[in-house]
Amino acid sequence: GAYGGLHRFRDIRRVVRLNENVIVTYTGDTADFQHLQDMLEGMQREYDMIDDGSKLGPIEVYNVLERIMYNRRSKNNPYWNTLVISGYDVNADEPFLGQIDSQGTSFQATLIGTGFGGFLVGPLMERQLEAVGDELPNRAQAEEIMQRSLKVLYYRDKSTYNNWSIGFAEKNSSVVNEPKKLETNWRIADQIQGYG
Repeated sequence: GAYGGLHRFRDIRRVVRLNENVIVTYTGDTADFQHLQDMLEGMQREYDMIDDGSKLGPIEVYNVLERIMYNRRSKNNPYWNTLVISGYDVNADEPFLGQIDSQGTSFQATLIGTGFGGFLVGPLMERQLEAVGDELPNRAQAEEIMQRSLKVLYYRDKSTYNNWSIGFAEKNSSVVNEPKKLETNWRIADQIQGYG
């Protein structure tokens, strides 16, 4: 909601906590995602009401969204979103991260970036994760990596807004933090030459 023609809407949340093990984020059309969010929250309510001990995990959400996105694309009326599902798969006892585009094409990976961010800061994030080592980064390290990457994006593409949200999906504990503002320093702009 804070990009291009939607730049005036600065309070749209793009990171949604579905339950204690699943977080869904998106890029693209906000209205389309609101429809998907209503469907997901309805599914979650059904699981809560049945109360038989089964839980809606990230793999289940990923598979359902993959089918929904492919079905809508097959009807020539796609949801214009790219979705990222993150969470903790309690059955496999491991973290989960997957992406689905508007065509229903999907993949799972340890690092996912969408749009401009995927192209520009993917390599930067990979280098920073390699510096952490073979272990997953802790919350503070993950937040620092995200903040550094988002700063690079903000400096390169000033048509976006400098608010950002981060969510953490850990075993039985997913949380989406309140939006923050990036601390930027534009004094370096005087040192750029050759674009005048």
